[in-house]
Amino acid sequence: MNVLLEVSNLSFRFDQKKHHLLHDINFTIGKGEVLLLVGASGSGKSTLASVLTGFYPENGGYVSDNFSIVVDGKEIKDKKPQSRVKYICQSFQNADSYFSMDTLRKEMIFTLENMAYPRDRIDAQIDRISRKNVVVDLLERDIRTLSMGEKQRAAFAVLDLIDSHIYILDEPFANLDAKRIKALQQEIDKKVQLGKSFIIIDHNYDVWCDKVDQVLLMTKEGHIICNPNDAILTEQGIIGEFGNSKDNKTIKEELIRLENFSLYAEHNVFRRKWYEKKIKNPKLLIDNASITIYKHHLTALVGKSGIGKSTLFNALLKVHDYSGNVYIEGTELKDYKLEQLYKKMGLIFQNPSIQFVTVKVKDEIAIGASDKSKSNDMLAKIDLLEKKELSPFLLSEGQKRRLAVTCMIMGNKTILLVDEPTYGQDFKNAKQIMDMFKMLSKSGVSIIFTTHDKRIVEEYADDVIFIDHKKIVRKDVHDR
Repeated sequence: MNVLLEVSNLSFRFDQKKHHLLHDINFTIGKGEVLLLVGASGSGKSTLASVLTGFYPENGGYVSDNFSIVVDGKEIKDKKPQSRVKYICQSFQNADSYFSMDTLRKEMIFTLENMAYPRDRIDAQIDRISRKNVVVDLLERDIRTLSMGEKQRAAFAVLDLIDSHIYILDEPFANLDAKRIKALQQEIDKKVQLGKSFIIIDHNYDVWCDKVDQVLLMTKEGHIICNPNDAILTEQGIIGEFGNSKDNKTIKEELIRLENFSLYAEHNVFRRKWYEKKIKNPKLLIDNASITIYKHHLTALVGKSGIGKSTLFNALLKVHDYSGNVYIEGTELKDYKLEQLYKKMGLIFQNPSIQFVTVKVKDEIAIGASDKSKSNDMLAKIDLLEKKELSPFLLSEGQKRRLAVTCMIMGNKTILLVDEPTYGQDFKNAKQIMDMFKMLSKSGVSIIFTTHDKRIVEEYADDVIFIDHKKIVRKDVHDR
């Protein structure tokens, strides 16, 4: 094997007085290889990526004295993050963390200028890369209006501008539909054929297991196991069987009814005038749709990335403009006061960081809880009790998701809108979250959730609502 990356004796901790989060990491990756890095949520996978790119310890933490990171025969451990980009570059798990500018075009210009790319060739390069990655339609849109799937596509396009030896992709498929996943894998294959190497961090082991050259498992203790067998992966909570038996819910009582419902991507009610002045041809997401969603069901809302799923949730919460009629439990949505609506309905955001308002995990889970005495029990149940004194913003993305879900559950809402509930979760935690939703559904809570994970839909959804070609239709659970 022609070794491209060699990592030796790497240990890392955030506090000198605490134990190592990463403990004696050693591995190699060859030129033109793809490595899959798996592990339980919070085990340190994204932290390892940040150490490799130089973000840590540049921005905190302590590394072992005798560690080594060698790329293409060159030691890079002492290089600053901005100097490491030509050796190792990374896309973040949370796509919102990736962008500095307000549009993709500006972000691409910014990236190329930082690389000292010839100014007279920038426009041509942006045109080539955006066409190659099928993001031409995203170039001029405000980044804030993009779905998380669209942001991930945009982030990969920016990464594609960088001629690096090794690309680290952190949960690259978490918000992408099957078509976009296949397209991204094809782009990865093209770069591999050019001798580039990839480290893929992903919880969906099945998507990658037969497409990578090696698998590294990050254990809960911060060690690395090379090419683990199924028994070890099962024990670590990476793979498994849901073994779920769904209830046959024959009672169909109306919860939400949409009539002649239309929705645009850019029409936010809090900034409507600003958008109307700026955008001449807003993107139509849903056109004159009518459908009923039932009470006490686990309803899956599915469709391609950027199709309008999250925007529909925002419309139901009266923070996004729409036309037509929406009825919630028989009452016109426009007649609800926000306070009245939010006592009934809660949203678990696709980006959980948006949800947090306190500086400690224990305060976050207690702030909206109807029974604060259960806070510690719930934190223990989601394996976050030891993190209760930490800021929610210091948790891993998967841990943030579990905290956000649990906070909303503690608030005793009767309707939950959940955007990608298993995003960033290992199998064990994904099953635990969905089992909690199933239990809530049995107790009378109505839950509508988005997902791109077909297994979750097949195992848990009582009903499937599909957004396709600007319409909302009901489909069989097994028909996507």
